Amino acid sequence: MPTKGLEKLSYSVVKSTIDIYFKISKDLLPTPSKCHYTFNLRDVAKVFQGVLQVKYDYLTTKEYLT
Repeated sequence: MPTKGLEKLSYSVVKSTIDIYFKISKDLLPTPSKCHYTFNLRDVAKVFQGVLQVKYDYLTTKEYLT
């Protein structure tokens, strides 16, 4: 099965997701009106779970992956 060249993007996808996590963790702090929600690593894990659930046949270009 051809790899479609998407494996080259794996580092960028992981790095950008981690960067977004740190940015959101810093900027979206709990407030009195939203004290019940704290952004955490489970949210990051859900991003990767979603990516891993995509059928391989649908990932035809890097645009579809992003």
